[in-house]
Amino acid sequence: MIDQFLNHEGRVREILPPLSDGPTDISADNWSKRREVLAGLWFEDIVLAGTRIRPDFIECVFERSVFRKLKAKHHFWGASNLWKDCVFEDLVLEEMISPQNRFENCRFKNVTLKRYNPAETLFINCTFENVKLEALFVQPNRRNRMIRNRMSELWPYPEIGEMDKRRLSLMFRGCRFVKPVFTNCLLSHMSFEDTVFTEPSGQGNRMDTVEGDNLAWLKAEQARPGDDPYMEALINMIDEKLGATSWSKLRLEAFSKVNEGKALRSNWLDDLIKGGIPDNEFDVIEEIIDELATRFPPS
Repeated sequence: MIDQFLNHEGRVREILPPLSDGPTDISADNWSKRREVLAGLWFEDIVLAGTRIRPDFIECVFERSVFRKLKAKHHFWGASNLWKDCVFEDLVLEEMISPQNRFENCRFKNVTLKRYNPAETLFINCTFENVKLEALFVQPNRRNRMIRNRMSELWPYPEIGEMDKRRLSLMFRGCRFVKPVFTNCLLSHMSFEDTVFTEPSGQGNRMDTVEGDNLAWLKAEQARPGDDPYMEALINMIDEKLGATSWSKLRLEAFSKVNEGKALRSNWLDDLIKGGIPDNEFDVIEEIIDELATRFPPS
């Protein structure tokens, strides 16, 4: 099935063998093993369930489709996709990106998003029930003008110009959250418009340039401002053991400058590790992190 998608564009119902009316289950394929890019496809009334997703979808349209009991890390949402009238249920999604994606009239239930880093992403008239956002990291809009979707007449979606002017990377418009949990999130350049929260909770969040009403619950849980002593100790120990011009020291200083020293511990360490620590510094960094773990145990 994936092989058929690779070399074609257009409506999936015209690419696959004749399909019966109603939902079509496409779960029976190597979704957990195939690291592919599927582009320019139009999915209608499909079901994808009970697997890990490795492929990325680019410039695709999904309508009236159901995604249930899935796991994904970094892949899946891809870029420049339209998701309309879809259901996402019982998902664990890690390190997701969704540049220039539009979710419209979608329902998210029992979904956990860990270290989600969106860009020019819009959720419109969506419902979120028992959704957990852990270490959501929203950065300023980079004004990427490459937005396109060959399959959808909505592209470029009408809100993109507005988001560019306001430098928004993430927008919720006309959405409803029921019992959401925001934990250790760094929220910036995002907007909640005409959005309702019922029984929300949050812990350890930092906010800057967040637009919207009814956010007192989130602000009340905002982490204390100022530099984290853990981060200061981390930089000082790297300076002492590896030197002021070491790769790790320069990397952390750059990350600190961009985030004004306010990033969460997990974000600092994720950025350092993903950046590609040189072999001659890796063992020392591991020793420093182990030592600091005893001095600054996670709260």
